[in-house]
Amino acid sequence: MTEVLKDRVFYENSGGGLTLSGGEPMLQFEFAYELLKQAKQNGIHTCIETCGFASAENILRIATVTDIFLYDWKLTNEKMHQEYTGVENTLILKNLQQLDAVGSNIVLRCPIIPSVNDTEEHFRGIANIANSLRNPLAIEIEPYHSLGENKYIKLGKLKGIQKFEQPTEKQIETWMNQIQNNTKVTVKKA
Repeated sequence: MTEVLKDRVFYENSGGGLTLSGGEPMLQFEFAYELLKQAKQNGIHTCIETCGFASAENILRIATVTDIFLYDWKLTNEKMHQEYTGVENTLILKNLQQLDAVGSNIVLRCPIIPSVNDTEEHFRGIANIANSLRNPLAIEIEPYHSLGENKYIKLGKLKGIQKFEQPTEKQIETWMNQIQNNTKVTVKKA
């Protein structure tokens, strides 16, 4: 908290605050909770970026010290979610619903990867989830990018890893429109 408070003047003048992201901040729950709690006690706006794969108890507890959740929604199709992330999306959806039920501010953040989840089914799923929430702030599309790929090539760590094409601006616009056509929640590029 000492480090965070050194930049307090920037938070106050910009309307910004403290955002925890990662990795996954919920994997270090006690630290994340205490840091957000102290930030709130010091009048600093708080935000956490999470995939929501955590115990319901921890999700609801961290909600008490979090102003905005940047909530990742990777895949609507449960089998594909299991295949690409290693876990089902059932708990993630349940936690999202619980956050909504307690009045949390939520931005759905949706990474879109060509040939994986750039489908009508997934876009309708995103819109349906947003429509089911009482007060979502927005839907943010996060188009796939290959930043960092060269680093992994140099390190020899891309062997056997699937490569994807970066989407064009026209593709991104099409994706956003497909979602926006099914919801009143604002859809924008992250």
